[in-house]
Amino acid sequence: MTSNPLWRRKTLLAGPALVATTTTLMVGLTGLTSVANAAPGDAVAVTGNKTQTVQIPDSASNISGTATVGSGEALKYEIISGPDADSGNNGNNADGTIAVTSGTWTFDPVDSDTAGTDTYRFWVDANADNVFQSGEANDTATITWVGPAFSVNLAPDTEGASQNSCAAFSSARRTTTTRRRTTSARPSTSPRARPAPPLWSRSVTRRPVTSSRPAPRARRCTSR
Repeated sequence: MTSNPLWRRKTLLAGPALVATTTTLMVGLTGLTSVANAAPGDAVAVTGNKTQTVQIPDSASNISGTATVGSGEALKYEIISGPDADSGNNGNNADGTIAVTSGTWTFDPVDSDTAGTDTYRFWVDANADNVFQSGEANDTATITWVGPAFSVNLAPDTEGASQNSCAAFSSARRTTTTRRRTTSARPSTSPRARPAPPLWSRSVTRRPVTSSRPAPRARRCTSR
């Protein structure tokens, strides 16, 4: 009978310790759960220009969407892949913050000079650490940049035919310039005068005009 009080005493001493340990465990689990579900109503969705193709050096159209952001939270964005990834040069941190007005937002993308596809991520930063974490509301959009256009110069710059008419194509002809030597000072008797040659082709060396007839013999006058 003397062992009963000792048994009861040990039970009473062990009881509070067990309850205290259980209470501590419950508090820990409650704390972890409250952090994970800090903002159950957060949401973000891209509704305008989710995918677009832009030719360099043109600018991309604005990306728009809707978002539900809780108190103390903010809508962040980051270029996670592509030629312009990490445009803020800040590693995994957000490249910037987007203002949300009445549940809607608009974003002006970064212009690119390099061909490729940029992928943007938009998310609600629930714990305000400026870094995206799994479980935070997010959505993505892509912009495909294509190389700049090239131009080809055509000659002539304008058409030779008038409006509402057709001009026949003619094969290219090789134009040569022949220099003619002037042998007579007589005017041209051709019924159709020829156009004067260009100034650059008028380099003609003039030579004195000579007659092919023999010179007359001198006569001696004698008196009878």
